[in-house]
Amino acid sequence: MDEDNDQPQTAVDELFLAEKAIFERSKKLAELKQELKLQNEMLTSYLENNDNYRQAKNEAKEATKKKSAIKRELLTKAEAGDLPQKVKDLKDQIADYKDGLSYYLREYQRLSGKSEIEEDGEVKQIVYTARLVSRSVFRK
Repeated sequence: MDEDNDQPQTAVDELFLAEKAIFERSKKLAELKQELKLQNEMLTSYLENNDNYRQAKNEAKEATKKKSAIKRELLTKAEAGDLPQKVKDLKDQIADYKDGLSYYLREYQRLSGKSEIEEDGEVKQIVYTARLVSRSVFRK
């Protein structure tokens, strides 16, 4: 690094700084998630100690069970036909098209060097979301 400023001078310096930032943020996210878990437990405990809340929660649970039973019953009737399967198929198609769109957007950006594309007269920004996932997730 240049002593006059803290700007990286080489790609190796940039990579090192990016890696350091990744590790710092990953560690901080883990800490924040642990803190959130603790605060959620405290909130749940606080709520569960209230009789009105517990009663409302139990009533909601019973209503959910009743709704689920009625839904199961309705979906077994002939009138429902193949609607549940059509909904599932459409959701699968949407997921496939999203994956394909993502692939082609990456290719477009790689080939054109642009991070914007015009569609129907509207300029849209190509945006990516990256996250860290444990390798064990991919071994399943």
